[in-house]
Amino acid sequence: MTYYDDVTLQNLNSTYHKIPNIAYELLNAFLIRSYVSERAKEFAHHGISRRITTLRYCIQSIFDKIPPEGNCIPSRAALAEATIALQAYIFNTFGLMDNLAHT
Repeated sequence: MTYYDDVTLQNLNSTYHKIPNIAYELLNAFLIRSYVSERAKEFAHHGISRRITTLRYCIQSIFDKIPPEGNCIPSRAALAEATIALQAYIFNTFGLMDNLAHT
C-alpha cells in the first residue's frame, strides 16, 4: 500500500522529472544576465548557481532514498540520508534567498 493516491503520485513524479530542466533554465537565466556590479555577478554566478545545483541534488537524493511510490518502511540509513538531504535543502534555500538579496 502506498501513502499517496495515484493522482498525487503522478503529480510528484511528473514534477520530479521536470526538475533538471527547471534547474538548467534557472542557472542559464542567472548566468547570461547582465549585472550592474561585479559583486552582484559574483553572488549570481557562484552563490546562486551553486545553490540551485545543490537543491536539485537534494531533491534527487530524497526521491532516491524514499521514493513516493514506496510501500514499505524505509531503512534507518535511508531515513538518515533523506533527513540530511532535507536539512541541506532547507539550509541552501535560506542561502539562496541570501544570495538573491545580495544580487
